[in-house]
Amino acid sequence: LSVCQRRESRIMKSHWAWLTPLLPIFLSIVLVLILTEMNVIEWHFSIHDVDTALIALGIIAAVIAGMTLLSGAAVIEMERNSLRRAREESDAERSRFLRRLDHELKNPLMAMKMAIANLANQEQFDERQRISEDIDSQIERVTRLVSDLRKVAELGANTFENRPIDVAIIVQEAYDLANEDPLAVERHLLLVVPKDLPYLEGDHDLLVLAIYNLLNNALKFTRPADSITLRVQTEGDQMLLFVIDTGIGIAEDDLPYIFDELYRSSQVRAIPGSGIGLALVKLIIQRHSGTLSVQSQLGNGTTIRVAIPLQRETKPTPSH
Repeated sequence: LSVCQRRESRIMKSHWAWLTPLLPIFLSIVLVLILTEMNVIEWHFSIHDVDTALIALGIIAAVIAGMTLLSGAAVIEMERNSLRRAREESDAERSRFLRRLDHELKNPLMAMKMAIANLANQEQFDERQRISEDIDSQIERVTRLVSDLRKVAELGANTFENRPIDVAIIVQEAYDLANEDPLAVERHLLLVVPKDLPYLEGDHDLLVLAIYNLLNNALKFTRPADSITLRVQTEGDQMLLFVIDTGIGIAEDDLPYIFDELYRSSQVRAIPGSGIGLALVKLIIQRHSGTLSVQSQLGNGTTIRVAIPLQRETKPTPSH
């Protein structure tokens, strides 16, 4: 059976399930009326015409069955429409992804092809060296893209074991990694973390990677002397993490797509990147039952907000 057929079967079974406990009662009433009609038992029924009672019960049963069947068919049709829309959206998303992938691979491959052609015509050592470096750079770009795509695929397929995590530690690790980036020298990075943060359950390395990718993204899309703030706070049973920068910002039309795989705005094509970093962040946060949101204005910076459920009672298990 197809997925749709199996789902329809489950819907129908659940839709008729409420009738199951009523069936014995209904059959018992019918049996009593029949036996009364046949004078097998004596029962002073308030309705003297037992035939009329049987007909009434039959009509009621038919109406109930008909209404149930019609409502079940309506539910199935709604589910079919929902599945159809989901398939259409999935197909459209896959088409967009393939177009972006084609674009991201075609550019470096064409650049390498042209560089190799120029290399064959060059006799000067310095020029040949420069062209060779260009080819190496494009190869590195494709390699990085393939590696990032593999990470996304592996994260989508694999499971991970939740462990108690000290929020302060993962935030500090990601912040330290971002400070090692050469771009950090010309930016003002600030970490704001309150004391006594509670623990959350999750994958330590993946959360560090997600926070680092957010900071790395901010580094790439800010200018020298811009500021980047990583702020953590708790609100109810959630950890809230903000990455706030004063960089170039994001156009309003691009905001709905920045967490899509391979999406890169036309305004940042000149800035190196694979378009995978934020998509990876989205997957990691979703795997931790968290949410992502972004606020930005072109030319006035960007704020990305991450919310992840906390486990306030959880503490790391002491090792012996």
